[in-house]
Amino acid sequence: MTPLERIHRYLDGDLDEAERDAFAAWLLEDREHRRLFIRESHLAAALSHQLQQQADMVEPLRSRDAPHAPVLRGARFAPLAPLAPIAWMGLGAAAAAAAFLVFARPPGPPPVAPAAPLAVVVPADSVAVQWRGTAVVTRSGTILAQPPRLHVDDTVAVSEDGDAVLALEDGTRIQLTSRAKATLRSLRGGSAIGGTVVELHDGRLVAEAATQPDEAPLRIRTAHGS
Repeated sequence: MTPLERIHRYLDGDLDEAERDAFAAWLLEDREHRRLFIRESHLAAALSHQLQQQADMVEPLRSRDAPHAPVLRGARFAPLAPLAPIAWMGLGAAAAAAAFLVFARPPGPPPVAPAAPLAVVVPADSVAVQWRGTAVVTRSGTILAQPPRLHVDDTVAVSEDGDAVLALEDGTRIQLTSRAKATLRSLRGGSAIGGTVVELHDGRLVAEAATQPDEAPLRIRTAHGS
């Protein structure tokens, strides 16, 4: 199986749980695998967005034109009246008849007001992240290509050529260095009670912590404790 075939099988949802775990391990094996996965993920997302935009444009046209189609066809293709009687009309009557033919059409649909812009909803249990190089994020069994925010329970595996910096709301910055792997367990201010907890599975991280409240401080968990 070629790398592209493997990636497309994942993007199409054709892998079971064991195959997804093997796919994540395969991504971590080689930097080129990760770069190819990120490229194909972006292409798939862009294509999906374009197709959705086209569908959103076509559907209003169908709903707008469908109710008026029978009336317009009847008016447009009705047999023309004989011209001879009109020649004997006075100019005023002929002008009135012409105006009637031009303006006596079924009214079109009212103009559609532009949709209000959608508000950007930022999940409470998420944090902004800055990427350098490549990394793999696992969220509920799904592999993501460097999302702009991390959610609680996301696991990050940084490649050997990069790092990831978590920017917390209080100004704290947590840097996952090369080859680090960590899981965001909770966030202060999110749905969980307590402070921000990051579990470091492998590698090294550097934290520049803002002043922490005594009741909910930042905690870093490792295999040897917090």
